Amino acid sequence: MRPNHLVTHLLETANFLAENAPRTNLGKALRRRAISTAYYAVFQALCYVLVDVIVGWAAGSDVIEPVFRSLGHRVAVSGLRSANDPDLQAIGALVARLQKKRLDADYLPPGYNPSAEEAIDVIRQAQQADELIHRLNPGQRRRLVAAFVTKGR
Repeated sequence: MRPNHLVTHLLETANFLAENAPRTNLGKALRRRAISTAYYAVFQALCYVLVDVIVGWAAGSDVIEPVFRSLGHRVAVSGLRSANDPDLQAIGALVARLQKKRLDADYLPPGYNPSAEEAIDVIRQAQQADELIHRLNPGQRRRLVAAFVTKGR
């Protein structure tokens, strides 16, 4: 699988935001954004595998974009958790935790103020999920896609 620089850059951005957030309201917003960005890095990694397995990167954007955008957030979690593969289930557990943190960061009222430690922990979990995704062998990547296409049934 070719490198996905967007995932790397999103994780670096999340880390930068979390590490440089001041202890002010601006810092609270930056930590919330770091958590959300970390989740989206992993979601991008999953979408990337989907395209890589289904159509490949040599296809035109008119083919790639609909496939890339086809994965739903709930389907990603349910598909991974119901997969008959312990590595995919481990990724699913991480993605579920990251998704919960992202929903908190994006939708809880303004009083929600994640600590720097919490934001950095979320980023570490996202990095771990990305590493697990990247280490999947071709058969596991096909099973991952099958879990998404069948919507975790």
